Amino acid sequence: MALKQELGIKISPRTCGRILALNRQLYADLRNEPPPHEKKPMPFQASAAHDYWSVDIRYLTRKEQHVPGVEVAYSITILENYSRAILASVLSRSQDLSAYLLVLFIAIAHYGAPKAIVSDGGGVFKANQAKVIYQVLGMEHQLIESRQSWQNYAETMFYVIWN
Repeated sequence: MALKQELGIKISPRTCGRILALNRQLYADLRNEPPPHEKKPMPFQASAAHDYWSVDIRYLTRKEQHVPGVEVAYSITILENYSRAILASVLSRSQDLSAYLLVLFIAIAHYGAPKAIVSDGGGVFKANQAKVIYQVLGMEHQLIESRQSWQNYAETMFYVIWN
């Protein structure tokens, strides 16, 4: 339309589209685009069921996430990394050790102990009582890298669900 108005040149929309596509192709090398992002492998990828469990405590911030009539602030969830199944989850008013140990007990009572449990650096996951349980059951406690929440399957699951 602009070519016709300015220069009196008439071309069809398809021809114009082809010219623009060719132009994009010719000048692609001149653009300052970053190289394609390489996808990092998940560091705690399980090769069999119950190799790794991921645990996360999520603060419930949105109104629609709250249970009506119940004061809940946190969701404590254990996820099995191989099947991505939620093994145990509890809504809690606080982010305390007893609530975490309850969720851990429920998961272990139903499914047995995993080879390793993955978490962030939260204090409840590194508490002495939790360490004793890990040691007695032969579980390894693995920490994700600082500011790398994508390494924890439970945190990734929450991100996908709530965003």
